[in-house]
Amino acid sequence: MTTILCVSHVCPWPARHGNELRLQRLIGWMRRRGYRVILVLTASDVDRQRTELTGRHVDRLELPCQTTLPGRIRRLLARWRAWCASRRSGRHPVGGPHDGGGMRQLADVLCPADVRRLVRRVTREEPVDIHVAFYAFALPAFGHVERRETVICDTVEAFSMPRHDPDGSPIAATLSVPRDEERSMLLGCGQILAIQRVEAEYFAGLVPERPVATVGMDQHVPAAAGPPSAAPERIGIIGAPNRANVDGLRLFLAECWPMIARLAPDGRLWIAGQLGAAIRTHLADALPEGVETIGNVEDVADFYRQVRVVVNPVHGGTGLKIKSIEALAHGRPVVTFPIGCEGIEPGAERALWVCERPDGMATACATLLRDPAACDRMGAAAREFAATALAADHVYAPLARIIDTLTGRRADAPGPAETSPAGARAVPSA
Repeated sequence: MTTILCVSHVCPWPARHGNELRLQRLIGWMRRRGYRVILVLTASDVDRQRTELTGRHVDRLELPCQTTLPGRIRRLLARWRAWCASRRSGRHPVGGPHDGGGMRQLADVLCPADVRRLVRRVTREEPVDIHVAFYAFALPAFGHVERRETVICDTVEAFSMPRHDPDGSPIAATLSVPRDEERSMLLGCGQILAIQRVEAEYFAGLVPERPVATVGMDQHVPAAAGPPSAAPERIGIIGAPNRANVDGLRLFLAECWPMIARLAPDGRLWIAGQLGAAIRTHLADALPEGVETIGNVEDVADFYRQVRVVVNPVHGGTGLKIKSIEALAHGRPVVTFPIGCEGIEPGAERALWVCERPDGMATACATLLRDPAACDRMGAAAREFAATALAADHVYAPLARIIDTLTGRRADAPGPAETSPAGARAVPSA
C-alpha cells in the first residue's frame, strides 16, 4: 500500500475556509484511491473536537506536543526570532497584513523545529512513499528526505506573483514575497502542484528546474436542484470574511447594487456565510434595502436552490476561486470579474458572465434576473461543465500519475495533460 505523509498548518475538518476545503478534498481523494494517509498538523492548539473529527478521515494523525513549558518556550522563541529577523531586514513583522517577505521566517513559525522532529520520527516508524507539503511553508519538515523527487509541494497560492486590476492597477496581497524567496523555498521540493493553470505557468517560469502540474479542486455535482428560473429573483453571494471577499462585496454594494435595484426592482440579495457578519460590521449594520445576510449555511445545496444568480465580486486574491466552481457545480450562472474565474478550465464560458467594470456587473445581474430563459441556459451549461471538468478523477489525474510514477504503480485513471509551458519539464506519465 502506498503511504502518503501530509504536513499542514491548517486543520481540514470541518472546513471553514477555502484552503481547509482544498486539503479535505485532496485527502478524501487519496483515501478513495486506496492510499494510506498520515497527516501531521503543525499547530498543537487545534481544539479536541476538530482533531477527533479529522482523525476519523485519515489513517494516522499527529500533532506536536507542546503542552510542556519547554515546548511553549520553544514556540515563543521561534516567533521572537522570526520577528527580530524581519525587523533587521527592514520588513514588516511576520503576520502583518502586508508582509514584504520573510517566507522562511514564516516557515519557522508555521513549521518549527518540534514539527520537523515529529516528521522525522514518523518516517522512522513506518515507510513513507510520498511526502506532501501543504503550502511551501511546510517544506522544511521534509529537509531530511533523501529522495527529493518524492517531496511534493501543493502551493495552493502563488505569493510572489504580481496581480493587477483590469485597469492595470496593482492589487495589494495579504502576503507578498519577492520572487527569489518563493523560488528558494520551492527548490526544496521535487514536484510542484499549482491549483490553477495561470499560477502553473508562473511557477514553471519561476522554478524551471522542477516539474509543475496543475491540480485544481473537485466539486460534487448534486442532484439537479431545478433550473435557476425556479428560484426567486434573488442574487446570492457566499464566502469567508477574508479581505478579498469583504473588499469585493463592499464594491458590489456601493457601485452595483443601486443600479441593480433600479433595473430589477424585485431583485433581492442574499449574503451567506461569515462574510455577512463581516460586511455588517463594516457598514455599521446598515445594509441597503433588499439586501439580507443569512449567516452560516448548514446545507449549501439549499442555499443555491434558493438563488437565481451567483455573484463573485472579488477583484483581488490568488489561487482558485472556489466559490465560482462551487456555484457552477450547483447549476447556477456566475457573474464575476476576470479574477473570479481565473484558473477555471476552458468549457465554462457559457456559464460565466465576466465583467470588466462594476456597471457591467450590475447590468449582467439585472439582465439575468429579468430573463429566466437566459438564466436557465447558463445554468444548464454550468452543470454540463461541472459533470466532467470538476469530477475527482479528472481533477486529480495529474497527481495520480505523479504518485504512480514515483511508486512504480500503473496509472489507471485517464485525465488532462499537465501544464508544461516553455521552460517547464512535463510530469512523466506512467
